[in-house]
Amino acid sequence: MFEAIVILLLVGVKNSLQSEHWSYDYETRWPGECTEGKYQSPINIMTRSAIVDKHGLHIRGPLFFRGYDRVNVTAVNNGHTLKWTIVEDFPTPLVSGGPLRGNYSFLQFHLHWLSEHAIDGMKYPMEIHMVHIKTGLTVDEALERPDGLAVLAVLCQYKEISRVDVGRIDNYRSLQPVNREIYRSVPSCGTLSLPTLLCFLTSLIHLSSSLTGIISKGVCTLVNVKRKFLGNENSWPGGFCKQGGRRQSPIDIRTEDVITDFKKDFITNGPLKFVGYQVVLMNGINNGHTIQFSTEGDESMHPTLTGGPLKHSYRLEQLHFHWLSEHAINGAKFPMEIHFVHIRADLKVSEALNRKDGLAIVSVFCNVKSELNEHQLETTEELLQHIPHLMKTGSRHNGVILDLTRLLSPDRRSYFTYLGSLTSPECNEVVVWIVFSKPIYISDDQVGVGRHNFRSLQKLNHHLVYQPPPSFIKTPTAVLMMGDAVKVVKSFFQNVTRFMSNGFSSSDS
Repeated sequence: MFEAIVILLLVGVKNSLQSEHWSYDYETRWPGECTEGKYQSPINIMTRSAIVDKHGLHIRGPLFFRGYDRVNVTAVNNGHTLKWTIVEDFPTPLVSGGPLRGNYSFLQFHLHWLSEHAIDGMKYPMEIHMVHIKTGLTVDEALERPDGLAVLAVLCQYKEISRVDVGRIDNYRSLQPVNREIYRSVPSCGTLSLPTLLCFLTSLIHLSSSLTGIISKGVCTLVNVKRKFLGNENSWPGGFCKQGGRRQSPIDIRTEDVITDFKKDFITNGPLKFVGYQVVLMNGINNGHTIQFSTEGDESMHPTLTGGPLKHSYRLEQLHFHWLSEHAINGAKFPMEIHFVHIRADLKVSEALNRKDGLAIVSVFCNVKSELNEHQLETTEELLQHIPHLMKTGSRHNGVILDLTRLLSPDRRSYFTYLGSLTSPECNEVVVWIVFSKPIYISDDQVGVGRHNFRSLQKLNHHLVYQPPPSFIKTPTAVLMMGDAVKVVKSFFQNVTRFMSNGFSSSDS
């Protein structure tokens, strides 16, 4: 079999080719080689273990695509995914070269949320599978051959171009053991910042808003699924939710445009201070939109947040989750985002909703790893044990005690902050957003409990996004600020001068 990083031959595709009557919920009950096979997919591709095939023993030249520029396809939602199949009697695209021996004919492509494969433990928001069959074979014959099928996997990052109103389908299989060699082609696309499954494909696939049509080259975009519980965002109540808002959230944070706040124009109050987050009494609820944990007890006992861009003290009211993330960084979204919602401590909720700094929301991105280390497991294990009690809409779980410091970013000095809005009706522009740049890590199971409940990215109008200066982000061991450096140098020379002076005096005597 050819287990290349670019093209993967998936035995597991047998189920999707033969029958639609199966479920991702019960992988252990899948028939055939699904539980006993030695070359199962998907896998976690560790780039340090991939073999660069310099001598062309397995990857014999580049891949060749013929007939892919105009393909007539029909689409169907089969309950597992959206699938596009080539129209009968239409010219069939062919792929050859690379690790393939002979031609392979295109059959169909379909989508997976999240990605099935991972690279160095990291998953992507979506994965496209382009399924091909060895030319000249029937499906039944191909399923009996170790090289009967060739599947091209394309990993997708989020970039908002077009929207399709379809519900999220949890249709990814858990990662399988890597008991095989993985080969990587000699790079020919220049230096890449991230490993990619198709570096040779500079233009990926643009998903049309129509379910039947022509495939054309364009940008690989994750379908932006609107929150179904609130319907069309254009119909949300409140004037701010519509185009009239001037500082709406969420936004795509473009790091090249972020202001590093050396002058302390916005981040005026030192480092962020989280007080009382270690032991927090909360109650959980599945409100039909998300899973939410709210603080219990007297408000004076609630955890508080101060510092950074905040001119007041803020009390924690609740935290909730969004699948996918609402904010994006340089166009890329994360599988999940946690919001810690705080109210200004000197205000009631009704008052806070009418003040430009009435709320402070701390945002933590979550990325998916197939295998978590002990520390990462501890980060989310406490929370995970309460999720099964909240799987049904309307379900409640009281008396939950959480250590919320575990859910905060591991680097609380590195964040983006700006003035924005609530991301649900009525979209009040009353929020100081603090978005941590470093994510925490979660497992497949944890991200799988959710569904798409995120607002689409908003246009940048009057948003100014700030971040702490480097000295704030990475505090040097000996010198905290430039002023301290001057003092250290000055003190050093004073000591040297004193030592030399004393030394000369001693020798003279």
